[in-house]
Amino acid sequence: TNSAVQSIYRMVNVFPPHQQPQIRQLLAFVLQAIVSQQLLPKSNGPGRALAMEILIPNGAIRNLIREDKMHQIYSSMQAGQNESGMTTMNQSLLRLVQTNVLSKQDAMDASFVPDELIKMLKDAMEFEEKSEPLLHDKCLACLCDMKRTEVIEEDKRYIQRILNELVADSREHLLALEDLIEE
Repeated sequence: TNSAVQSIYRMVNVFPPHQQPQIRQLLAFVLQAIVSQQLLPKSNGPGRALAMEILIPNGAIRNLIREDKMHQIYSSMQAGQNESGMTTMNQSLLRLVQTNVLSKQDAMDASFVPDELIKMLKDAMEFEEKSEPLLHDKCLACLCDMKRTEVIEEDKRYIQRILNELVADSREHLLALEDLIEE
């Protein structure tokens, strides 16, 4: 699917309506993360850029899933990003625009909430204009010329770290779920 919320809807809607409340309860208990991604053509040359949305459920998101309030998950992702490492697709697209990997137009075309992305781009531009330059122009030029593979490798390490943590947590939750089923 194209977003974390759509993934949750799809998992729940596979089941008949009379079973969906029970499925939401189980999903809220065992869900460890959802990673949605898009590979977009780079605007600055050949290749593709990874834009991703990461949902790592906290107590509030688990409660929203249980109570069938999936429409509120996106705002919880925005609010909980600093504590848990969650990222919305628009935040990922903004980062790609800021690093000159994607053009603003390509990011807008890939966004599922373009109005929000427009606001984020404007806010980022205003912040850049107001803040004093921190680097000498030569240093800035050097940073802009860095190989994009370093950014991709950093993303890969981040995703691998999260997946390793999720696998460990999943084992614990599966054991707890097995215990509940046996009772």
